[in-house]
This record gives sequence, C-alpha cells and structure tokens, in this order.
Amino acid sequence: ALVRGYNPDAQATEKPMEIAFLNASIVTDGLPVTDPWFAGEPINYYYFGYFVAGLLSNLTSTPAGVAFTLGLATTFALATVAAAGVAVNLAERLSAPQRWVPPAAGIFAGFLLMFSGTLYSAWELLKAPSETLEQSWWQGIGWSASRVIEDTGFPDGGPRTVISEFPAFTWVLGDLHPHVLAYPWLIAAIGLIANLAFVMGCRQSLRTMTSAGALIGLVIAALYAANTWDIPVVALLALVALAFGVQTLGWTRSALVGAVIVTAAVIGLVPFSLHYAPPAGVAGAGENGVIPTWLPLGGWLSETIGFVTWDRSSLGE
Repeated sequence: ALVRGYNPDAQATEKPMEIAFLNASIVTDGLPVTDPWFAGEPINYYYFGYFVAGLLSNLTSTPAGVAFTLGLATTFALATVAAAGVAVNLAERLSAPQRWVPPAAGIFAGFLLMFSGTLYSAWELLKAPSETLEQSWWQGIGWSASRVIEDTGFPDGGPRTVISEFPAFTWVLGDLHPHVLAYPWLIAAIGLIANLAFVMGCRQSLRTMTSAGALIGLVIAALYAANTWDIPVVALLALVALAFGVQTLGWTRSALVGAVIVTAAVIGLVPFSLHYAPPAGVAGAGENGVIPTWLPLGGWLSETIGFVTWDRSSLGE
C-alpha cells in the first residue's frame, strides 16, 4: 500500500481498461457483469477477479478509484501470505524436524514469488550502478527487465521482444491485470493439490479424498473465470497428484477422485462459460485444421488453443 501510494493513478498502460472492468463489477446488479463498452452485453473476458474486488469495494463503501489501488495491495498481500503458507506446510511435511526450516521456507517462497524477478536488474546494477540508477524506470531496469527475450520469424520480419513480466514488475507498474488478481487463487490451488497428494498418500477415507478433490475442482472453476491461462498448469499438477495416488490407492479410487475434480470444475465453470466465447484460436481449424473438430471437444479446443508459429527462443535467452 505504501509503494502504490506514491503512484496511485489509474492511467496509461492497461489501467483504463482494468478500472472500467472494476467499475462495471461494482455497479452490476447481477452476473454476468455488463460490458462497460458494449451496452446490454456481458463482458466477454475472465472477469471473476474484478468481481471479487468489486464485492470488497461495495462491502467497504470504497470508491472505484481507491479500490483499484487497494486491490493491487490486497492481492499482493493475499498472494504473499498464500505462497508463504503453502511453503511452510510443505516444509513441515517434507523437511527434517528443525524448527527454523518451515518459517525460512515461507519467507523464501514469498520473496521468490512476489519480490524477485529476472536477473536483468541485478546484472545492470553490478555492471554500472550509478548509470543504472540515474535512468528512468521506463528506459532503464524497470521496463527492460520484463523484455529480456527476443524471438524472430514473425510474418512481418524482424525480431520482437517477448513479454516476460513477473509479479514484482506488475506491483511497481500497478496494472490490475486478470492474471494478477488470480495469483492468490492459483497459489491456493497449488496448496490444495499438494494436500490431495498427501491425503491420498496417507490412505485417508474416501470421503476425505473426494472432499479434497471437489474443493480443487471449485478453485479450478474460479481460476477459469479469473484467468483462463492458469488452467493448463493447474490441470497438469492435479494429474501429477493423481498419478502419485495411483501408487498407494490403485487406479479405481484415483480415477474416482479425478472424476470428482472434473465434475466439480465443470459445475463451477458452467455459469461463466455460458457467456464466454474465446476470442482467439487455431487458424484454419476444421476438417483440415490442426485439431479435427470431429474429435471429442475438438471444436472447443480449436477455438481455445493457439500454437507458436515463429522461431523459438534460444537456450541462452
């Protein structure tokens, strides 16, 4: 809150779009949230993070301009506490019994996830400390730290810098992106998936395991409505947890827990997905496309997944 207080303006970059979504979430009288640009239509975007921030704004009678700045500070605090909490619990479960290990793991995890970033800034400060500190944030280590990779092979020719932003960059820039508002939900999902792995590994009751799976499914649904891009990561982690469960419980019980996760996720997804149409997908999808539409979910996948068609980044980058 102190850092944001020195630069609280919701202007430039993507802030006008974000405060429009937040405003719409504050004044909406139902779901889905009404599009602030297209009257009478719902927001065709993952708006759940803005809706939660809007609820907090309404509960505390905080105007949108102040809620925008406090939303960043609150999300930062929630994500840091969540990261530290997950790390502390993992350390207590997996580490030697030294009392200092779990709190040290929590502090370290909070620092790595929320405060640190690429090594660009540190390297520039080591090479030329005074010159680096004299540069503006936009021309120096601020913006440049988030654009350290270059890719080539684009249709219009020439290289392009790739967006490699990280949480600390966003806290300073002050953009209330959907993927920023989803940080606490994403870390909570990781903690719940770790919990499921331990519950299955300890051969807890079927009721306990299915309850843990249902909670994961609901958080996955919330993530889909808050930042759809996080779903592949969370789904992969859930599959890893279920794979560990197969070793102790066998295929039948693990498959049942997986079915509970999917069912809970689908039930939670329906209200949002009814009004959401992915705006991008695979060009030329169809009978001769990359993803055949006759496959189960093929049409949905062709509208949801895109492929990188230009040169990949080098190993050095």
